[in-house]
Amino acid sequence: MITDNYIFIYSPFISTWRKSYLIENIISIQYFKKKTLGVLKFTNMNSGQVESKLFRLGMDRSEYNRLKESMNNKDVLMTR
Repeated sequence: MITDNYIFIYSPFISTWRKSYLIENIISIQYFKKKTLGVLKFTNMNSGQVESKLFRLGMDRSEYNRLKESMNNKDVLMTR
């Protein structure tokens, strides 16, 4: 889920909230396939440190493209 300032990551298996990111702190979002699951890698700044985290979301390419469209004008680098 995306709001004006945050991205919220939910588990695809049990529909619970897992993590939130302040959009202004996100450096990049990368999409790739790992086995059969779509995986997102978030790279962000946290207290002056660069951190990366993987989320196995089962997201397909079309869902990623919708996420990318909704992030338009948010100044976040996103893979094709």
